[in-house]
Amino acid sequence: MKKIDEHDLKKKLFSFLVIANTVGNLIENIEFSSSLFYLNFIIGIIYLQVSIKPKKWGMVYMFY
Repeated sequence: MKKIDEHDLKKKLFSFLVIANTVGNLIENIEFSSSLFYLNFIIGIIYLQVSIKPKKWGMVYMFY
């Protein structure tokens, strides 16, 4: 069970990083791109916490 949960979490993290990287590439010429990436990162953490049951929150924090 733990291996499946970790794999699912890593998949979500990876897909978020891909999205954030794509957004970052699209706006890399904008002066505030770094702060926008930081904002997207915060949104991604919130998304992971919402999409994963509260029991697994400790696992999410382990990755950060």
